[in-house]
Amino acid sequence: MGHYFNMCLPASIALWVSQRGRTGAWKWLLIALATLAGLLLTFTFGAWLALAGATALLIFIIDRKRRWKLLGAAVLVLVIVSALLVAGPLRPFVFEKAFGNNIGSLAWDTLSRLDAWTFAVQTWWAHPLVGVGIGNYEILEYAHETIHSPWGEGGSTPHNTYLYLLAESGVIGLIGMLAIMFGTLVRSLKLRQNPQYGLIALALAFGLTCNLIGWCGDDSTFTGPHTSYLLWFIVGLSEAVRNLVAGRWVAPAIEPAT
Repeated sequence: MGHYFNMCLPASIALWVSQRGRTGAWKWLLIALATLAGLLLTFTFGAWLALAGATALLIFIIDRKRRWKLLGAAVLVLVIVSALLVAGPLRPFVFEKAFGNNIGSLAWDTLSRLDAWTFAVQTWWAHPLVGVGIGNYEILEYAHETIHSPWGEGGSTPHNTYLYLLAESGVIGLIGMLAIMFGTLVRSLKLRQNPQYGLIALALAFGLTCNLIGWCGDDSTFTGPHTSYLLWFIVGLSEAVRNLVAGRWVAPAIEPAT
């Protein structure tokens, strides 16, 4: 859910910025703030880091003159929000998540994912070019597990999209997927100066960047039914915006009623 919010947040901010000064623009600001609050309440550390990493990366790429000021402001906001979370009513939950050793704690997630990543690398190494095939990794992983999750009866994924693609589709599959994602990202960033479509192109690029960074610690945006739909929707919108800028979009012909 945290990665889902990451992809929605830049779109809501772009809508608020584009509608400023118009009646009802404050609604988009409320949606952006509600999305950010939802992101924080998921306590998905990987999603938080992905948002921070995408913000820092795009600041360095887009605004080199003011990047240190913008980066400093982003860090300040992150520190303030983190302090409020730790010192507020959610303090017991935060400490249990960060310093506990039960299922769902940071220590549990770290150890379980290290084991999952190691197994994913071993699985890929047995079939480096084409992987083990779609759907087969979960079967192998289930046999490897020592503790079976009640919500993952068919085996789970390694919680790392890059390793999952390697194990499932090999080097060929990973390179093919990265060509699509990074190609779309680069083309969207090139449109950021466009007076008509630059803002939406930048918002889509930001959401995609959050996703690519989030892939390092999760694979729900690739395997999850709802989040993956949004990911491919962003890719499709990015290509649609590029076609609009290039003037290649043609309205479909409407046949007259008979």
